[in-house]
Amino acid sequence: MKGPLVKDGYCTMKESITFESKKCQNKLPKSFWETYSSFANTQGGTVVLGFEDKGERLRLLGVECPEAVVKELWDLLHNRNKVSANLLTEDNVRIEDYEGLKYIVVDVPRADRHQRPVYINDDVDSGTYRRNSEGDYHCSVPEILEMGRDSTDGSTDQRIAEGTGMKDVNKDTLDSYRNHLRSSNPTHPWLKESDEEFLRLIGAADLDEERFILTMAGLLMFGNDYRITRSIPDYHLDYRRYENGDEWNDRINSDSGMWSGNLFDFYLEVSNRLMMANDHPFVLKGDRRMDDTEMMKAQREAVLNGIVHADYLGRGGVNVILRRDSLTVRNPGNFRIPPSKAIRGGYSDARNPTLMKMFTLVGFVERSGSGIHRIYHACDSMGLPIPELEEEYEPSCVSLSIGFRGSEGVESRVLQLIMADGKMGIESMADVTGVSKSTVYRGLKRLKDDGKIVRIGGTKGHWEIINDKKKDLNAEESSVFVIKKQLSRKGFSIFLPSLL
Repeated sequence: MKGPLVKDGYCTMKESITFESKKCQNKLPKSFWETYSSFANTQGGTVVLGFEDKGERLRLLGVECPEAVVKELWDLLHNRNKVSANLLTEDNVRIEDYEGLKYIVVDVPRADRHQRPVYINDDVDSGTYRRNSEGDYHCSVPEILEMGRDSTDGSTDQRIAEGTGMKDVNKDTLDSYRNHLRSSNPTHPWLKESDEEFLRLIGAADLDEERFILTMAGLLMFGNDYRITRSIPDYHLDYRRYENGDEWNDRINSDSGMWSGNLFDFYLEVSNRLMMANDHPFVLKGDRRMDDTEMMKAQREAVLNGIVHADYLGRGGVNVILRRDSLTVRNPGNFRIPPSKAIRGGYSDARNPTLMKMFTLVGFVERSGSGIHRIYHACDSMGLPIPELEEEYEPSCVSLSIGFRGSEGVESRVLQLIMADGKMGIESMADVTGVSKSTVYRGLKRLKDDGKIVRIGGTKGHWEIINDKKKDLNAEESSVFVIKKQLSRKGFSIFLPSLL
């Protein structure tokens, strides 16, 4: 936390997804534990005790007996009937003083995946919370199950897929995979094995009482969509490309019935289409690209990360959205390690290690734990904006957005949306444009700071474009008409940001 926490008797921070204040005199407020659980299960955060809401500001009241409150805190943290895990050390709790008024600061770290879900009152169903922009909320059963799956060291993709066999393998996909391995490593000994033994060796199949049966990784990688969805009902893959406006002009989705719908074919086809959309020429040696640009590598890395780190038992599916100025990949499930570690690189905690092994075997994964780091490094080396990596909840997902031309494209689309409907909120703008809410927020702030838009009427008001800026947008009237048409449709499709 930068700078002083209190100035002129008021808190310098506002309540947010990582900051919460509570009134406290001589006893720890009961609502503290809901926030403790929510911060632990989300991104971590800070709770300050001894403040009250005063309009849009937090006024310091102070805590009468801070030492007694801190003792109560530690006593309850060690009571498993109160809270499932103690995440705090002495450094996380401190008593501060401002002009004779004392207050308590509690820094709650993000819980390790092995400790989640963190719940209170000895009741995982009703005592598990998470945090969003509106405060603490009860986790749904699917969210609790997601955290439970991630808390174990076993992986879903290594489990057997009941009732499957060689009949459920798409032969064309398997042949393609074996050809890729032959191209990258012609002398690999597994190439001499039968299809059944080859699948067993790479982790795609197992022998259950002498019966050949696919693992979940094998079904996802080599199966057909209609069979995959029998075992994983919410399984879905979707790629869309937008040239202009919000009408896609190219799409691949796993349930179309036009292709296998499995992960390996999806990755190859999306990689192909990203290549064709790229202005840079390339040379093939066999089926290998010999003059890849750093941007093409970063794009493929983003797609691959989304595929191998997805929670396929979660909700939402893997989505890839390509626009003129950005690529966004979105996958179900949250990070198993803090995002900051993923960005630094060198840390690997794959949700689907068998899928990771399969892609590594054919040379698509260079080094475990370096994907996000390489994407950030590539963007930095090309002078592009820092990629946006964002965790979302309800449902849980991760999105990674790579910008190709800076922020101007986002601002232009936001201006068009304001012309179409000035009352549109940030969440709706993010849905329509296919970028994250934080991207839209920053775009709005830049437009406002540049004097291009103004907010009328506060939170329940609307945006207006400054008159002389409206003239600059006349040439884009056709785009605005498309957006208006899209928004006016009953039950129009929402194009969510894709993820990693």
